[in-house]
Amino acid sequence: MRLSLIKSQFANDVQSRKSEGLKLGQVIAKDLLKRVPPGSGHKAALRDPYVEIDVSGRALTDDGFQETAKAFTTSAMFRDGIGRVVILEELGLKGNQLTAGSLWALSRVVTLSAHDLKDLDLSDNLISIVTAEEVAAWENFLESFSGCCVLRRIDLSGNPLGPRAFEILARVYGNEEPVDLLSLSDLKLTRDDSTIDFTGATGGSTSLQQPMRRMSVVSDDPVNDAKVTPNTASDWRRDFRQGISS
Repeated sequence: MRLSLIKSQFANDVQSRKSEGLKLGQVIAKDLLKRVPPGSGHKAALRDPYVEIDVSGRALTDDGFQETAKAFTTSAMFRDGIGRVVILEELGLKGNQLTAGSLWALSRVVTLSAHDLKDLDLSDNLISIVTAEEVAAWENFLESFSGCCVLRRIDLSGNPLGPRAFEILARVYGNEEPVDLLSLSDLKLTRDDSTIDFTGATGGSTSLQQPMRRMSVVSDDPVNDAKVTPNTASDWRRDFRQGISS
């Protein structure tokens, strides 16, 4: 069992890098690909596959994140019968000028990390959901969380998401099939801090076979403007016996 308070060597290496922007994305990508044979870091990665990527405030931009995401996909999909070379537990992308253009790549990262990812910080970026293309990317991003079973927090505060983002959020979660993780009676839509919390009691899951943990989706967009109100929760309670955590 690994203690979450202990940062991986990979996390320490990333934080020590002086680069920013696209160059930083390329450097992280190179480090990730070293974990795949014949890369020089393959054996070490088998011993310590755990990865936390925190590049908060490093101006990664969409281009830099694309580089990182592409390399992560390659390394995360690698299997050689011995073990995995990448297990992503935390992804900190706060303040990196990311737009909705990064959501497609981010969806792939989330899907590949469904059983491992615990914390995703996308706060203080430039993610806005207005155009048809952005709507499609946002919906795909939300759906990518359907397989996550240990995720505790998604922070989207500080993004100009807009009302459509929350309309789609309500629709995506309302249309999901129940997975025995969360009773809708536990759904909290908090007007004061504009936080949408999905909080479930501990209990077994027929789909995931493990207890539900607290997971929250945080945004500073006004709840009323997003058209997510207590009535939404009432509708969900009426139409569905149970809901999902993401």
